[in-house]
Amino acid sequence: MPLATPEELLLHPPPPLPQWIVKRNLLPCPEYQISFRRPDTKGGKPGDIYWTSNIGSQTHALMSPFDETVIGGERGGAKTATLIAWCAMGDPSLPLSDPAHYSFLLEPSYRGLLVRKEYQAMSDFVDEAANFFRPLGGEPKDDPVVFKFKSGARIYTNHLGDKNAFEKYRGWGITRIGIEELTQIEEERWYLKLLGSLRSKVRVHNGKTYQALRTQIMSTTNPDGPGRIWVARRFVKILDKQGNRVTPNTPLRDTISGMRRIFIPMRRLDNPYLRDDKSYENKLLAQDEVTQRQWLHGDWDAQTGVMFTTYRPNGPVGEQEATETPWARHVPLGPVSLRPWWFRWGSLDIGYDHPATSHKFCRNADDKRIHVYDELSLRQMDSYELGVLLAKWWVPELEALPDHQIVLYVSPDAFSKTDASKTRAEQLEMGIKEVLGPYGAIMLRFNEHERDAMLRDPARAAAMFARRRSEFGGRMGIAIKAANNDRVAGCDYINSLLRFRPSLRETEEELSQRLSLTFGRSGMEAYEQARAKARTGGEEILPRIQIWKVCRELDRCLKQAIRDEKKEDYVKWDAVDGQEGDDALDDFRYGCLGFKEVEPSIPKEYFIGERIAAMQTQQVANTGQELTDMTRLIMIQNRQREIFDKGHPRGGKAFTPPRASSARHRTNRLM
Repeated sequence: MPLATPEELLLHPPPPLPQWIVKRNLLPCPEYQISFRRPDTKGGKPGDIYWTSNIGSQTHALMSPFDETVIGGERGGAKTATLIAWCAMGDPSLPLSDPAHYSFLLEPSYRGLLVRKEYQAMSDFVDEAANFFRPLGGEPKDDPVVFKFKSGARIYTNHLGDKNAFEKYRGWGITRIGIEELTQIEEERWYLKLLGSLRSKVRVHNGKTYQALRTQIMSTTNPDGPGRIWVARRFVKILDKQGNRVTPNTPLRDTISGMRRIFIPMRRLDNPYLRDDKSYENKLLAQDEVTQRQWLHGDWDAQTGVMFTTYRPNGPVGEQEATETPWARHVPLGPVSLRPWWFRWGSLDIGYDHPATSHKFCRNADDKRIHVYDELSLRQMDSYELGVLLAKWWVPELEALPDHQIVLYVSPDAFSKTDASKTRAEQLEMGIKEVLGPYGAIMLRFNEHERDAMLRDPARAAAMFARRRSEFGGRMGIAIKAANNDRVAGCDYINSLLRFRPSLRETEEELSQRLSLTFGRSGMEAYEQARAKARTGGEEILPRIQIWKVCRELDRCLKQAIRDEKKEDYVKWDAVDGQEGDDALDDFRYGCLGFKEVEPSIPKEYFIGERIAAMQTQQVANTGQELTDMTRLIMIQNRQREIFDKGHPRGGKAFTPPRASSARHRTNRLM
């Protein structure tokens, strides 16, 4: 594009210069553009301008002094042209006497590399590069194509179609690497291998010494592709010390390597060739909603193939949801009070190099929802030490309980025999007992002695387990149970808990018919109750789960999980250096299925407490004050106990899932 005219600048004002450009005094003004000229003629006449950068983000990207630069976001931002031009840029921080100040193509030792993941797209990419480099004397040679310049500089091109391609550049000593479509690289480690190929040394020409060229890597990208998660983690979704996301165009420094990196968003509106092209815009608008958000708006939070499409941490999305389902929110806005007697349980996904993750769950009797109210994530900790820490984590709740117990649903692989003398679950149990005492933990399955007894006398084995379980009763402790590892059932149940749209919407005619049938079968009282429920919006409480803000790893996983269409669950993704894996989601799945297991048989004390609380609420509504007559309260309690016992006969009694509470949970706690 030619230099912008005053009329264009008035119609499309340039964006302000980023602070990193202002501080380094890299550009004189916001409307500045960078131009490339053909070589001077033999008569000394300057060559004509054949390429000029767009005002704004394209010019800013070409001036990037950082070790790693990622440009992109929206489609149509002229990313590819920027990458190719950047390979020919000089380093303005070098002295004017250094030819590389103007362009690296004037430096004989310069070696550049332009790569794409897909082999099929290389030909178009090389053609565009050839159109740019040819006026500068760079003719495409060989296969894969190499651009050779009169100075001796070289720019290589290649594809990364197989993993061996990432190894071939080791030891090359490349000055600049340009990667087209970075998110097509599935794993961060392959990117790091390319990063390790950057190398430069002191230059000597005609007896004069010049400093080594600055090595850099620049990549283009959109917020899609198999490598989207690691690219976002490394460049885009960066949190500051307060937990807020760092804004784009902010330089970041790696605390270990000292290398600097930056993400520079490029918009279609910054590209004068496409910003007014309605046909191109219509092609983007024709995509599905998620792809639109990615390509048209550069939205890194939009995902294709999302597993948990109904997850709404920040409330309803769009005007229609805000109108029809204003309650669509999974992260509470304010503090929630958790009563001491409400049913609680925990979950644990054991890991070592991968983080060990645990959550605390509570079934809130006021809003009828599950609350996931605390999270623990630890790495490189053995199972015994993990047990010690978990016991300490749960002590405040256990101390305040009438029965002093909770159930912990643990990943099934922890119960598998290895070369060690004890399983990880057994080591976990030992660690818990170190804090809570010899009766501080119980394994809710036959131990080795009981399994041996089962082979000879099943009744005796059952009696041994019952005796061991009875010794646990009444003491402060944690019951360890192998979690249900059915991934499909777990994902299905999580989606049912997240659902916020009513499953049944009755018409007036359907409601009238249902109420008439209720009156005919059960009488006036049942009819009045059914009609009251209909007036208050029905019996469904939606959504059925709330996830507190402290559960940051779980929130991240619910957003990142991608559906595996063949298996009908989510595609597993492993942590890299202990970061960003799916461990918190696995752990959450164990806890949810744990509740599904005990949901039909709520403990007696919980059942009675909830009924009495509901009765007191009704009493206050009717009379303005709570019932305090102890005789009547005892009668009500005994009556509710009879109701529970009638519905839960004693035959074959199983371990009663305990509940938990804490003095600190009796008051409001900010999530």
